[in-house]
Amino acid sequence: MNSFTEFLRHNAIETSETLPLVHTTRSFRLRKIIETSSIEAQDCDVFIGEKLNYFFVGRPSYKYDVEDGTDHWMLPTAFVFDFDAVRAKRLFPFDSGGFAKKRMPQFVNEMEVSFFDAAGVSEAAQRIIGAFFGNAKNYMDFRGLSDREFFEIFELSPLDAEIHALHKLSLDPKKPSFDDRQFSIEVQSETPIFLNNQLKAVVLPVVYLDDPSLVNYFQNIDVQILSYDIHPIEPKFHFYAIYDRIKTFYQSEGLI
Repeated sequence: MNSFTEFLRHNAIETSETLPLVHTTRSFRLRKIIETSSIEAQDCDVFIGEKLNYFFVGRPSYKYDVEDGTDHWMLPTAFVFDFDAVRAKRLFPFDSGGFAKKRMPQFVNEMEVSFFDAAGVSEAAQRIIGAFFGNAKNYMDFRGLSDREFFEIFELSPLDAEIHALHKLSLDPKKPSFDDRQFSIEVQSETPIFLNNQLKAVVLPVVYLDDPSLVNYFQNIDVQILSYDIHPIEPKFHFYAIYDRIKTFYQSEGLI
């Protein structure tokens, strides 16, 4: 019978390419982030009593509700960091907040969240992607290995329910309720993350390009500035633009 960490150490797993880490926040926080040149850990409402920074491997998976209207300061800004910029306290193959709030499918939400913490495994993120998606591009496209592909590589017992459940999560369900956070690798850190020499790109609403101090700041630390237009549409649809900009950036960098 496997544990998740034992499964990830399986010698049949081929590690994937290393993707950056993405931190998404409301754009009004840009001023403080620039002033401190860092993203500070915040009080966590899931792991009570802890201050944490949250990142997702590769994907800008963090989303939040935005009220009607498209005020630029409430729209998302995403920071793309070098993977090694963050020391993981915990690492999960899904959004732990969604898990805690019972937003995951029932077939996995009934399990113990602690089982899925893989922070102690060397190259855990790359091994998770390799095991369930094969490579970084498939992970970005949410194209998990088929049953045939997965079970040709891994021989699981019926008792390995958690591994079976993760494999099921990795398959694109093509349902209206689908949320990419269901299988998106979350990395938690309890330390501030500094922008200098660790930030690769920033994706923000195009209006911020009108501020020369902001543009100069990111140019001076050699960060690629990517922007997206603001449209009179449901604010949540702007998250798609961030996905598009980040995927194009990865392609230009030869990461996928």
